[in-house]
Amino acid sequence: MTILTKNSVRLTLLRKAKLEAPNLVLIPGGPGMGSGYFRTLAARLEGPHGLYLVDLPGNGSNPLPDSLSLDHWPTYLEDIFDHLSNVILLGHSFGGMMLLMNPKLDKKAQKFILLSTLPKSIFGKEKSSYWEDPEVDSKILAFKKDPSDKKLQDLIVDLAPLYFPPSALKQGTVMLGEDTYSHRAYLYLQKAMLAPYEAQYIPQIPTLILSGLEDIVTPLRYFQEDVRFRKPFISIKGIEGANHFPWIEKLEDTAHAISSFI
Repeated sequence: MTILTKNSVRLTLLRKAKLEAPNLVLIPGGPGMGSGYFRTLAARLEGPHGLYLVDLPGNGSNPLPDSLSLDHWPTYLEDIFDHLSNVILLGHSFGGMMLLMNPKLDKKAQKFILLSTLPKSIFGKEKSSYWEDPEVDSKILAFKKDPSDKKLQDLIVDLAPLYFPPSALKQGTVMLGEDTYSHRAYLYLQKAMLAPYEAQYIPQIPTLILSGLEDIVTPLRYFQEDVRFRKPFISIKGIEGANHFPWIEKLEDTAHAISSFI
């Protein structure tokens, strides 16, 4: 079952909540990656809570109506609460950044889970040396000269060594290759939101910040070093031996951390 909200936010039901259990809503990253890559993780999240995937308008395979704008993605997340109650929002990578761009979500959700994300953009010497690889740089430039959804998918698959260790590279590459992509969202939001990004507020609800300790795209240390996030209701945890999609290498550890927090 799918729900299409007033602002064309697509909610895909994976499992209904039992009784008064919360609804866990999974928001993908990218920007522009479809929510399908969450399915392996979602299948392992046991419990009475409901499970939904989110694709914002213009994300993945969800088209962008002419009347809507990518500028308002963080605002469109408010639509979720018109249809679901007792909501826990889980944002992965750019999805987690969007949660920290809209303070209204803090007033509506029960809890946040910030998975493999950042409190601010990383520039210059702070960025991984991987991005200085001439081969990687040439692939990114080639995509930007002649972008398409398929070429974005090919680019992300080519960048798989950035997101997965050698032991998980095959599985991770398959996952990336099976997802849907929107190059328009990727290019626009990289410029409009990612470059100037910084958390607009500090959550005041129970929040789990969870990352793989091998993640070089969104290193956990940026939250660990940020004194603003040192609150008794904010828990910061790292997963040993895991990278940017920690459930690929450490499915049980990732699922346990999330389920325990829920």
